[in-house]
Amino acid sequence: MNSNIITKVSINKLPLFLIFLVPILTVIITHYTNDVAISLYILIVLCIVSAVLLIFIINPFWGFIFILVYKPFADLVTLPLVNSGGRIVFFILVISWFLKYVFHGKTKAFELLNSNKIIVFFVFSLFVSSFFAIKPLPSFAKSIEVTAYIIMSFFIMQDVVTDKKKLNILIIALALSLGGVSFFAINDFIITGSINKYGYMRRLGGIYSNPNQLGSALMYGIPFILYISLNTKNNALKILFIILFFTSFFSLGLTVSRTYLIGFVVFIISYLMLGVKHKTIDLKRFLIIIMIITVLSLLLYHFFIDNIIERASQDISEDLRYFIFLKGLRLLFIEHPFIGVGLENFQHTVVSDTNLNIILSQHGGMHGHDIVSKLFASIGLFGTVILLIIMYRIFNNFNRAAKIGFLQNDRYLFNLIILLQAGYIALLSSAIGTGLIFNSNFWTYYSLSVLLYKWGDKNVILLNNKP
Repeated sequence: MNSNIITKVSINKLPLFLIFLVPILTVIITHYTNDVAISLYILIVLCIVSAVLLIFIINPFWGFIFILVYKPFADLVTLPLVNSGGRIVFFILVISWFLKYVFHGKTKAFELLNSNKIIVFFVFSLFVSSFFAIKPLPSFAKSIEVTAYIIMSFFIMQDVVTDKKKLNILIIALALSLGGVSFFAINDFIITGSINKYGYMRRLGGIYSNPNQLGSALMYGIPFILYISLNTKNNALKILFIILFFTSFFSLGLTVSRTYLIGFVVFIISYLMLGVKHKTIDLKRFLIIIMIITVLSLLLYHFFIDNIIERASQDISEDLRYFIFLKGLRLLFIEHPFIGVGLENFQHTVVSDTNLNIILSQHGGMHGHDIVSKLFASIGLFGTVILLIIMYRIFNNFNRAAKIGFLQNDRYLFNLIILLQAGYIALLSSAIGTGLIFNSNFWTYYSLSVLLYKWGDKNVILLNNKP
């Protein structure tokens, strides 16, 4: 009884404390830096931190949704010296998740960790690899970052998404946020009337510094956008998400990101094949999807072909990718087979490789060359086996959830599972390099696969007339 009173008092005093803390810290920082611009940036960050802590501790679900919507746009409102505002927000959310349980005196966080030991073992393998790495500090830093992504995208989602209404809101929030990224990119393209040059190519980057980042975000969001546009009975939502699907497709095409364009093709093929197999796509819907994709492809044909030919003729990095692939295999099976070389340490292992060093110097290093063997060499055979088990579990969870949906004869649930399964296949086909475990999308798919299978006949995903 007394503990409940203390908890309520603590939470009620927290907003008042933060309201006074933010301006006081801003005044102190301004006094010592004498720089109003930096103080303004810091004030913005402090306000975001305070908002996240308040929202998440008081209402964890809406705090989580706030982060999902904010994260893709995080780099627009961050400190100049900080590499990614999204990472800052992730760390804030992880800390506030544990604070929530400190305030409420619950142990569900530890129960979730205990019931998902395979992920705990994977994180443990990352830190073991970091301990024995040539450069341990960068490896530890990257391992901590990956751990934050896992906690955010898997454990916290498992904790806060507890019923079908919340999952429905989660799907809409993801679709709106990532659809907003595409709308922002297309709007920028229309206003400027041109596409930025990245190296020797014209490519759309949107709010990101790298077009491949935009391609990754769009490829992740398209399954959610397509699900709502195909299944909602709300006409306003249907029109909105049809528009966002078009802007996402056009933006993806203008990125000229070969990896994610291939991923999109894999997604469409996988979705159609799964839909035909499970009889969730009738002939009319099949023909409509094929017609839309064909028309959109024809509209982008000249731009896409011109840039792909230009890129194929001027991109001479194939030999670099080939040598990195071979080096990764050698590290994995011969030089560092069990625990790996550690994250952010692959480049330090090529010092003695004269041929690879020459090629790296010719191509400006290995930035952007995410090869699957590089990932496996970084985490070793132990981490690789665990990661492969996790990959299989995601696919198997979707399969088992699909069987439940089939038994329920629920078209909405079935369509969601098939779209997510197709999106997951596309993710593996396009992001199997080192970016895979650094990408929250992978762990979000794992969390959704667990939720859909775990709930079974207790929770049915249904987009009603009201969003």
